[in-house]
Amino acid sequence: MASVLLILLLVAPLAAPFAHQDSRAAGVYTTCYSERDLAGYYFTFTEDQPVLSDASFDDVIDSVTQTGMWLYYEDENYDASLSGKVYWGHGIDYSFTFPVEYSDLTSSLRSAGDKAVLNADTWTVYDGTYFKGDTLTGSEEASSLGDMDGRASSMIVTGHANWTVYSETAFSGLHACVYSGQDHDHLGDQDFVLSVIPDLTTEGIFGNAIRSIRTGCHSNNTLFVPELTVQHRAANGAWGYFDL
Repeated sequence: MASVLLILLLVAPLAAPFAHQDSRAAGVYTTCYSERDLAGYYFTFTEDQPVLSDASFDDVIDSVTQTGMWLYYEDENYDASLSGKVYWGHGIDYSFTFPVEYSDLTSSLRSAGDKAVLNADTWTVYDGTYFKGDTLTGSEEASSLGDMDGRASSMIVTGHANWTVYSETAFSGLHACVYSGQDHDHLGDQDFVLSVIPDLTTEGIFGNAIRSIRTGCHSNNTLFVPELTVQHRAANGAWGYFDL
């Protein structure tokens, strides 16, 4: 009996790294692998990671399986002042492998939207174009964006809700609607709906000028949501990158 218990104790630690399957049920996650085609050692992230070296995972990511909208940055701290590459992927249990020339570059990563509920109605604004720099996420209307007032340079919305952005606080000034549904991922009984605007500075007054966000569409104007260039697309997800 003692030998059987010893074997079980030896085996249990070896099985622990493969517990990332459990994290998928929690909502949004990305499991990152050190080799192509979901091979090598790996780490599952459910929270933003501004410095991947803190998790001993800097510049090693070659492939991922993920749920939600995730952004992978060449620079630490999602640095808006640098010109490094930004990879993006959205989906439901969606897997992809980075091309060889774009592997082993990721130094920080984070998700957009609600981290617990996949298709929650949310908006996320970033003070840098292509989703770099500081960020603010909301699931309700906001009469002021606080420290992010007048700083938003890119935006992601998730879920089925539409939003109206304003150039002044308290839902005043110039205004335009942001519609969700640019992309729609589906797997089994799950859906993930989102729209992605990588550069609000092309939208005239709304570049670095959003100061309040209201639930629903209350404007005859609409922010343009560009079609993203994808490297791969499937029913349950897509991925691509911005080569800046």
